[in-house]
Amino acid sequence: SHRCVTNPVFLAYADRVTQAMAEHYAHEPAVTGWQIDNELNCETDEFHSEADGHAFRQYLRKKFGTLDALNKAMGTTFWNQTYTHWAEVDVPRLTPGTGRNPHIMVEYIRFVSESAISFCEMQAAILRLWRKEGDFITTNGLFASIDNHRMARESLDVYTFDCYPNFAYGLDNVSPEGDLRDRWAALKLIQT
Repeated sequence: SHRCVTNPVFLAYADRVTQAMAEHYAHEPAVTGWQIDNELNCETDEFHSEADGHAFRQYLRKKFGTLDALNKAMGTTFWNQTYTHWAEVDVPRLTPGTGRNPHIMVEYIRFVSESAISFCEMQAAILRLWRKEGDFITTNGLFASIDNHRMARESLDVYTFDCYPNFAYGLDNVSPEGDLRDRWAALKLIQT
């Protein structure tokens, strides 16, 4: 869960590892499915590496085309946030007095989701080449920083989630029905 899915070096190694595992285990009869990664964007959904800044600029450049279009869409005239060169665009950070530009934040959240989905799809594409008929591709999580429906539709055969019994300690973790909340929430999720 601690990775930079926009870093080209990391992505090259992830590609190699996925390829090697798929090739090695593809014909094992005990293998009936493949889990991609573990809990994408679980611990954090904000990324500030140099690779993230570069990838965010590329994402915005592809979406808006020009700095003028970006500035107009992002309302950057407020408090002199106007960009004059693509190199000035970076992942959002707090700015004195105003906090973060809400328009940039929306695009950043979309970018974080897009990055995770792209990382998942890269691995899924490799696994599709090697899996046996009937093998499934999954990942676990369901985190708010990812368009989970899109990722499931485009990359996965089934989307799974985790149910951790140790999260059930304390009376505040009891549902209105009297069940332990983690199991209650999981049951409600399965039923929908």
